[in-house]
Amino acid sequence: MTATFTPTNTQLTPVSTASVTLIVNPATPKISWATPSAITSGTALSGAQLNATGSVPGTFVYSPPAGSVLPVGNETLSATFRPSDATDYTPATASVVLAVANPIPVLSALTPAYTKAGGPTFSLNVSGASFVLGSTVIWGSTPLATQYVSATELIASVPASAIGTPAMTSVTVQTSAPGGGYSRALQFELDSPATQGAGSPKFTIQTTTVSPGSSASYAVTLPPSVSSASVSCLGLPPGANCSYANGAVTVATTANTPTGTYGITVVFTEMLPGVATGFFSLPFLLLPLAIQRWRLRGTKRLMIVLTVLTLMTGGLFFTGCASGGGSFGVGTITHQATSSATVTLIVQ
Repeated sequence: MTATFTPTNTQLTPVSTASVTLIVNPATPKISWATPSAITSGTALSGAQLNATGSVPGTFVYSPPAGSVLPVGNETLSATFRPSDATDYTPATASVVLAVANPIPVLSALTPAYTKAGGPTFSLNVSGASFVLGSTVIWGSTPLATQYVSATELIASVPASAIGTPAMTSVTVQTSAPGGGYSRALQFELDSPATQGAGSPKFTIQTTTVSPGSSASYAVTLPPSVSSASVSCLGLPPGANCSYANGAVTVATTANTPTGTYGITVVFTEMLPGVATGFFSLPFLLLPLAIQRWRLRGTKRLMIVLTVLTLMTGGLFFTGCASGGGSFGVGTITHQATSSATVTLIVQ
């Protein structure tokens, strides 16, 4: 840069010049890049995260690039901006921190869906989605030893101590933070043990296809010893209900029932015969003992008489509680037991 000085009185002062060198460096573009919203594990990077902008025309190079799947945790994303005018502008860089969280697990099916109480330890296959290494199957409120197979399958070990009594138990899947949480619960049926006489229901047809708003019918055969039965169903689609009559289980859907394939556990509550008992049988067995002791005098004799009368009264009461017998006949005690089977409903 040159400056020329011309004095007012050039006769006294000559014109003079001076010069300096000015270095003009390339400018650094400004990059705007807001911190992206957190994503769940398994989500590929896209323009929703890699969306930085520059103050001048140019292109961005991101690391990791679009399509990358990041591990759980806080991950740093970086961008290098290359301006189109490489003479006047220099490349620039920027970075943001992206939070990657565990997904919420999705539980869709249990295999098996039921078993008999009092059995041994067994393996429970859990199907669903968004499982990660470390996802845990929860039996009621107790975590089970869980093996990760894939994002859609877990295998849990259910100990014999957890299935000692007939009941219905909720099963969920839990994934720890960051993110994660609990899946919806599915119900697992623990039927009455075989010692209670509960038989297995036999379905003639196990898979039925219906349209929303229609009903599916499943013919079923119960053990001959069952005098009456009612049903409840686990795994029904939203809005559907089930009932049992005339040797068939009916599943009724609604017009709003979502299409899909549903595995349904049908739980039968059955009335079964028990142990027969004879009237006065136990007291009569004790009469010989009473006769042998009849020679005793006083208080001992009175105690034996009272004991025999008490036992006879107990026999009468026991027969009176039984059903199917008269006062001097043989009564049959009925009891309640549960047994289950599975059917498939396809709504399309």
